[in-house]
Parts: sequence; structure tokens; C-alpha cells
Amino acid sequence: LYTGEMSITPVRDSSGALTNFISITREVTERRASGPKHVERALPAFEERYRLLCEQNLAAVFGCTADGRILDCNIAYARILGCDSRQEAVDHVKFAGFDNLGGWEAFTARLFNTKALTGFEVRLRRKDQTAVCVMINASLIESEGADGAFISGTVIDITKRKKAEEELRASELRYRLLFETNVAAIIRNTLDGRIVDCNPAAARILGYDSPQEVVGLNMGDIHWDREKRSEEMALLKAQKTVSGLEVKLRHKNGKPIWLIVNVSITAPDETGEVFVQGTLVDITERKRVEEQLQLTQHSIDHASDAVHWLDPQGRFVYVNEASCRSLGYSREELLRMSIADIDPSLSKGGWEPAWQAL
Repeated sequence: LYTGEMSITPVRDSSGALTNFISITREVTERRASGPKHVERALPAFEERYRLLCEQNLAAVFGCTADGRILDCNIAYARILGCDSRQEAVDHVKFAGFDNLGGWEAFTARLFNTKALTGFEVRLRRKDQTAVCVMINASLIESEGADGAFISGTVIDITKRKKAEEELRASELRYRLLFETNVAAIIRNTLDGRIVDCNPAAARILGYDSPQEVVGLNMGDIHWDREKRSEEMALLKAQKTVSGLEVKLRHKNGKPIWLIVNVSITAPDETGEVFVQGTLVDITERKRVEEQLQLTQHSIDHASDAVHWLDPQGRFVYVNEASCRSLGYSREELLRMSIADIDPSLSKGGWEPAWQAL
């Protein structure tokens, strides 16, 4: 046997009639030795602490019948539902404020099955008919009173959190659409090169039919020169962001492709992992044309015939090696001269008519 200290709180219905009691018992065997006077002095203080704990709790606290009729609540619960007082919530709230009867029935069915629920998210309907998202922790309390079993619970307003989550989902959707429809190729890979995501444009540039074929490949295998890739990664790790980098990769068919890359190391995600994310623009055709121009330039530079180009004022803008040999000047000297310095017959305004005739 033990001696207990009991605090009893009456529960009344909307008419004010007493229907139930909520009691809290605490063992006070040792304190009992001090005599009944000690208990009598301590009990009111204990009850006052319990009342303040309920009324001043930042979390909304409520008690209701199994059919959703509010028996009692604190002011925080009343405010969540847009009521001006606890009594207004007791008198007018139905289904414990649930948005609809179906939601209340689903909640009570689970609660009667499990006897306790934590983290149950649902929408309540405020006095002005606006919705509020809440998280409920509730317990089913068996009682032999007139109302039978009743429900005791706490409610936390999570409307702002839910709104933030919805905005985040919308933002992620916009990002995904931007990612997937971007005409520029985008690739995301781990620091060791494993590709975790890419958009359709990147797959096409690399010669694959879909991003799914690319995900899982390693950038080290796609890069044309592993040693060059190591140098590029060292630069990226040092600078965190690199722009305008020309990279030579391997097409699915084995041929080289050239790309200009803007690449950066992302901020750590929720797991702490960082990624390399880059946009790639295919410049393979441009590189091909540049190579052809270089070949043409080399052919002209080393041609056996003298080749030189003049501007409308008769100044030399290009001379090949054969021109230098035939005229006896270096390339630097000729590029500072005009045709009049070489051919006296074209001095004194003779060059302009010749240019027009050409």
C-alpha cells in the first residue's frame, strides 16, 4: 500500500452540468509522515500549478467526448480555432474543430484502435471558416462517466510549416522543370565523378537517348584525358567555381566532343555531401572550323608563292614567308609599311584608283 495525493478537475458539458472528473495521483507516502496539515497546505498549490500548466501552455490543450464535443480546453486551443475564449470553444466547436466529419471519424477510428496517437496531421476549421493545419498528440481515456471514454490531447499549429513545405515543393518543381527543359546541358555528379543527375540536353550531347542512361556513369570514363580531368578538378576544388573551361569529352560513339563548361561545387545537402554541378555548351563544330582555319593558315603561311593582303589604304595586313623573302623584309617590317613604300608608282594617290579597279 502507498499513500497518494490526488488532484481532481471537474469536467462540465455545455449546459454547465458536471459530467466527468480528470484526476492526477502522486505518491506522498514519505510526506504523509508529516501529517495531514502538510497535505492540506500543499494540495492547493499543486492544483494551482496544474491549472497554470494547462492554461499557460504554449501548446493547445483540449479534452473532448468521442463524438467531438469539447469538454474543456485552454486559451491556446481556443485561439487556434479563432474563438475569443475557452467557453466559446466549449459551446460552439464541433468534431473538436476538425475540418469535416470524415476526418474526425478517421482520427477517432485510429485512436480507438491504438489508444494513443502522436504526430497526427490534420486540418481544423476556424471560426471564420478558414483552415488551419495542426499536429495532434492524443490519448483515449477510459471512463465510466455519462460520456464514456473521452479524448485528451495537445494541438500544435503547423500552418506556417505546411505552407513553407508547399512553397518548397513548388520551388523544387519549378527547378526540375527548368532543369529538364533547359537547352543548355546540365550535369550533377559527386566529387569522385559519379553522375547522379543530368537533363535531356546533356544526354543528347553525350549521344544517349535519355538521362537514365547517363546517370551512374563516371565523368572519369567520359572525359577524354584522365590526367587533364585531374588538373581541372584540382582547379575546381581550389576555386569552388570555374567558368569558360574548354573540356574534351567522349561521345557514346567513341568520338571526341568539345564543350565549354561553367562548373561549381554545391553547398552541402542535408546529408553533408557536396556535388559538382555544371552547365555545358557543345562547341564541337566551332572547334572543327577552328582546326580547318588553322590548317588553311598554315598552308598560306608556308606557300611557295608570295601572298599578301592590303587594306583600302594600301597598308599591309598580312604577308606570308614567301612575300618576306621576295621583298627582302621581315614580317614585322612589312606590317608597318604600305604598298607605296614598295611600289613608288602607286604613291601620290595612285593606290586609291587601283583599289577601286580591283
